[in-house]
Amino acid sequence: MSRRKRACPPVGELLLALPSAKFELTIRVEERADGAFTGWAEFDESLIDPVFIEGLLAVYEDVLRTATPEAPASLPRAPRGAREHQLRRVFADVLKVASVAPDDDFFLRGGHSLVLVEVAVRIRREMGQDLGLRELYQHPTVAAIAARLERAGALR
Repeated sequence: MSRRKRACPPVGELLLALPSAKFELTIRVEERADGAFTGWAEFDESLIDPVFIEGLLAVYEDVLRTATPEAPASLPRAPRGAREHQLRRVFADVLKVASVAPDDDFFLRGGHSLVLVEVAVRIRREMGQDLGLRELYQHPTVAAIAARLERAGALR
């Protein structure tokens, strides 16, 4: 079994190729001395798609940030590609703000359910992919939506 580790929150593309995984999937979160957290996913690539792990860690990170909003945030990470860049533009346009970071929560930036419909319409029109409102509610950050769209594209 091959194994990869992924740091969460993702500050860069820290993927380590290691010789074997002890289990199919292991997720570990450690609190650092500064009060922030570091998370790791160790998984068997022959069984689990790395894109799925990206999405899983993004959602897990959102949960941790929601549960501990006072914890120091890590350095913001750069968008991973054109999909995130396009989603950041859609979020910023819809929210009428100058910019949106990949890990900014749509609702904490001022979004609400009616505006979320516009996000869904723009994703369908501009990116050619459908996401239901439930999925957008469950994944309220650009990073999480990008990971979800990548998973959906990989399944086609």
